[in-house]
Amino acid sequence: MSRLRRHAFTLVELLISMTILSILFLIVVNVLSEVQRGWSQAGGKVSQFREARRAFDIIKFNLQQSTLNTYERLRFPNPADPLAPAFNSSTGAELDINLNPIGYVRYSELQFRTGPTTSVLSGASGISAATHPGHSLFFQAPLGYSSQYQHLPTAINGRGYYVEFGDDSTFRPPFIATSQPAKYRYRLMEYAPPTENNTIYNPEAATASNWMLNTTNWSRPIADNVLILIVSPKRITLTETTANPRDIAPGYTYDSAGTPISAAENFTQLPSDHQLPPAVELLMVVIDERSAANLAPTGAATPPFTFSGFTIANNDEFQADTNALEAYLVGQKVNFRIFSTTVPLRNSRWDD
Repeated sequence: MSRLRRHAFTLVELLISMTILSILFLIVVNVLSEVQRGWSQAGGKVSQFREARRAFDIIKFNLQQSTLNTYERLRFPNPADPLAPAFNSSTGAELDINLNPIGYVRYSELQFRTGPTTSVLSGASGISAATHPGHSLFFQAPLGYSSQYQHLPTAINGRGYYVEFGDDSTFRPPFIATSQPAKYRYRLMEYAPPTENNTIYNPEAATASNWMLNTTNWSRPIADNVLILIVSPKRITLTETTANPRDIAPGYTYDSAGTPISAAENFTQLPSDHQLPPAVELLMVVIDERSAANLAPTGAATPPFTFSGFTIANNDEFQADTNALEAYLVGQKVNFRIFSTTVPLRNSRWDD
């Protein structure tokens, strides 16, 4: 009995052992929980950024195909329409003074336009600096998209990209329209009307820029949680007269149809008139879903992101604004990623 008593555990020893085992078990459970949480967060980030990467690649692919199909057109001394001879309204015959053209100008019915979204889409409804931060990009390209016809591989389509803050009530499936509250997020929008709804050639349009304003019917989100899109047309190579590759788009604004054709004899066109820029630099900032939920909880209709920058187009200011944007996001304690690239436009025939 004394030998058995010497090899047995006392009640105190059992309690101490159970306590140690419980502590070890809790530690293991906490470690496994943290690993699982970290794995879920990493998977969520990868999935979220994968969607943004796919959208970024779509912009690059479509932008590379942008075109203006620029050609030379006769110019006449006709104040009413310098691109056409003047006619006598009573006889229908050309006026003798306008029979001879006075020169040639570059011209294209198509348009390439970039700039602050509030400026480019100023004629559309609901556009504000708070809900539409950054820049937008609109162009025409032979993308061959039609909702009515097949086998149109070179049909011209209008395309546009911009960031918009709002709820998802118009994008969600009908069966959850009323079961879930609206989710307010920043989204990268793609403007993609089919070729039969491309109004760039519409003679009834008041101005050539009206083709991009019908964003309500033809825009859809292609990536969530995109905070800002920056678009900077630029030169690929510098000349002796300029050291700033971004000088072709002052204030990040570029409009290929910007200068009206004048009847004056000394009329000269800007290099950007009816020409594609040689290249476009894109910068896109994306955050993960958890950071977006913290910035804009469900039902928060007030845009939580405010950043003023990217107004002076030169390399030093561009880098300074990028650094300031990164510092701002770090201060907001959000997980973010910046996508950037320079896209050469293969149809550009840039000539100063």
